Amino acid sequence: MPFTKDIVDFETYWRGNRLYESAFGEKAFSGKGMRVSGIKEIFKDSDIQLVLLDSYGVLNNMDNVIPSAVEAFAWMREQGVPVHLVSNDARFHSYTRTEHYKDWGFNFSANEMVNSFDTLMDKVSKEQSRSPIWGAINMPVEHSTHEAWGGKVSNLSQGASIDEATDLTLLCTTPVHQSVRESVQEKLSKTGNNLWVGNPDVGVYIGENSYYVTPGGIAQSLTSTQRDIHEQLKLLGKPWPDIFLMAVQKFPDIAPENILMVGDTLHTDILGGNNLGFKTLLVESGVYTGQDTEGLVSESGITPDYICEALKL
Repeated sequence: MPFTKDIVDFETYWRGNRLYESAFGEKAFSGKGMRVSGIKEIFKDSDIQLVLLDSYGVLNNMDNVIPSAVEAFAWMREQGVPVHLVSNDARFHSYTRTEHYKDWGFNFSANEMVNSFDTLMDKVSKEQSRSPIWGAINMPVEHSTHEAWGGKVSNLSQGASIDEATDLTLLCTTPVHQSVRESVQEKLSKTGNNLWVGNPDVGVYIGENSYYVTPGGIAQSLTSTQRDIHEQLKLLGKPWPDIFLMAVQKFPDIAPENILMVGDTLHTDILGGNNLGFKTLLVESGVYTGQDTEGLVSESGITPDYICEALKL
């Protein structure tokens, strides 16, 4: 597997992303590939009735707000088009982040936000009938009290035993202690247990051709083959459909082709949006900073409908 370090270069990051491609059919790769000057041009070209925004690389980079995104967000609000946040960040309950985004200039309400932790908890709650015992890796303390666990979750990263766990879950981006890594790898190889991953992102851009490995990448490093990635990893978040469907369920009358997914990553935002028939916009203000975007589109075959340097007017 590509990820043996906590910080990797773009080539390693890119190889890890490409392992997701074989899980999707031709539809997920097909878009118009039209370069645009901004969001207004897209609204003229297509009948957009709902906008889904990624966070990192679209609205912000780390704690730095992207100013043009604030302007574009305000303009879309003025048009009366619903704008929702769809993020793979599993560190927080999405509803706890409204004030955080308001401080940045994005006035999302709680019901306009969904993240991969919400998706994971939805799936976990549906598993309660078989009474699983969850062994959690990198779980924030506040997540352990969520009712979806049914009271049967222990934090392996805090020294809990893995022996009784029937299912494993990985939530956040912190280095996994070697002893935990070895026990998880042994459990996965010997039992065929599933590893439920609360964030499929394999890395986040931190500058100068460097990417901090995130849960999707950590999960890949815990499995032994590409086959295991697709069979043992239960990935909850973009590009898989559940998180998108959770975001759009309040809009049953809006056709997929009237929904725009905006993101900075081909293998999560664009692959997942294309797969459901949404219009897709790839922005170059995040993980592909300093990269040849058109070359990456050509190499992967994942073509967004639109490409722009950032979310802007």
